[in-house]
Amino acid sequence: MNGSFEAGLVETRAALALNPNNAQLIASYGAALAHAGHPGEAIEPLRQAMRASPHDPLTWHWVNWVGMAQLHNRDFEYALETYRPSVQRDPEHFSANLNIAVALGPLGRRQEARAALDHLRAQFPEQLRQFQQRRPTQYSLKDYVLRIEGLRLAGLPEE
Repeated sequence: MNGSFEAGLVETRAALALNPNNAQLIASYGAALAHAGHPGEAIEPLRQAMRASPHDPLTWHWVNWVGMAQLHNRDFEYALETYRPSVQRDPEHFSANLNIAVALGPLGRRQEARAALDHLRAQFPEQLRQFQQRRPTQYSLKDYVLRIEGLRLAGLPEE
């Protein structure tokens, strides 16, 4: 999450070698793959973690990582299918709301994208401003640019 993507993969692989059945480690590996630029490889470990621990209190987080992997893989429709129930469960989840707006833009669903962006502006004005001004360390430059471009397609002006 601090931007050391390849080091994160090395560490999670080492941890998995020691404890290959730990659902939280399996999910962390999936998240590390998604953050390190391997989103297509990330989804199966995340789903494996959910199968290994279907009632885990962190499942909601793992679901959001699946959505992130889908978004990073430019599977925008799948990302929407993943994030929409997540937002219904937790309307205050900034990243899930942000990623819905991001996914709608490239799909050409401008009216929905604009509504999602308006929701972000109303509910999360400070978080949106901070996100727009500075790349969070958990995103590679490529994945951050994807989000900024999606938000611009939704109607966010450049600052």
